[in-house]
Amino acid sequence: MWGSQLGIAPHAINLTFAAGAVMDAAVFYPSGRLSDRFGRRASLIPTLAIMGLGFLGMGLWRSVTGFVVCACIIGLGNGFGAGIVMTMGADLSPDVDRSTFLGMWQSIQQAGMTAGPFIVSGMVAGFGVGASVWVTGGVSLAAVIYCLAMVPRAYARMGVDDRGRPLDQASTI
Repeated sequence: MWGSQLGIAPHAINLTFAAGAVMDAAVFYPSGRLSDRFGRRASLIPTLAIMGLGFLGMGLWRSVTGFVVCACIIGLGNGFGAGIVMTMGADLSPDVDRSTFLGMWQSIQQAGMTAGPFIVSGMVAGFGVGASVWVTGGVSLAAVIYCLAMVPRAYARMGVDDRGRPLDQASTI
């Protein structure tokens, strides 16, 4: 929608989408390694920060070049988050009733994925496409702050660090 708003040709928007998808796929494996070695925040925080900056960049850089570059930045950020939600769900799941917990975790994730387009559509209808770009970028950056504070607390409640290792073991490593 933003590309169309900027007057970019549909074929250029499609090629930009493909370029962003390549960037996304390029960091799947490195992101997983980063997450396993340095903790879940090592993937989660770059995902949110890079995507947020990409959206804000789109709002500022209103040209075909800016659109392509920012879409690729967003794709790169999205790739950093590949599988992070389900990985964190598995890390945080209790030993008792694990399948129930993971089913609920997945349901909440799917509810968010389902509601997202409706929320963005509402923003576009009420405030325009430009506002939705800015709000999405702002929410992503606010989520960085939230996750920096809350992810360690969530893992600590389970007695593990954000690599899924017991806290008593983490202090000796």
